[in-house]
Amino acid sequence: MALAKQLTSPSPSCCFKEKIGWSVPEDLGADIAVFVHCDVNIESDVEKAVDTAISTFGKLDIMVNNAAVGDPRKPSIVDNDLADFERVVKVNLIGVFLGTKHAARSMVPARQGSIITLGSVCSSVGGVASHAYTSTKHAIVGLAKNAAAELGQFGIRMNCLSPSLKHHWQ
Repeated sequence: MALAKQLTSPSPSCCFKEKIGWSVPEDLGADIAVFVHCDVNIESDVEKAVDTAISTFGKLDIMVNNAAVGDPRKPSIVDNDLADFERVVKVNLIGVFLGTKHAARSMVPARQGSIITLGSVCSSVGGVASHAYTSTKHAIVGLAKNAAAELGQFGIRMNCLSPSLKHHWQ
């Protein structure tokens, strides 16, 4: 909610796709915020979220890729389950890829925009989180750098913020 309030002052429009999303239009105003249910693993959901923002507000100025999950941190890599690893990769990395792809689809013709991706300090410091989480956050940094090199020519800023790990986000 803090990010939503920051992004909506002095009054840009916002489209949210998170669990608390239903309350955001009520709290900030339906004229500047809309909720779209979105599973970041499903490309058609991400495409719909971007398309809804564009159809509701006329354009997409800022995309924040902020979906992430973790997995149980096990003491040894040999104790990790492939299913857990794949689930984290799908949300943390593929979700960011799809969000970036569909934001760029709308921003390239407009020749402007900003895509912000949330990485983690775990991308540069080993041993802080699980293997899956650390791997995806490291990959997100690479994806952001690559997308920045491509999209900068169209006036699109691509940034990756890497905050410290917090176990209980609110």
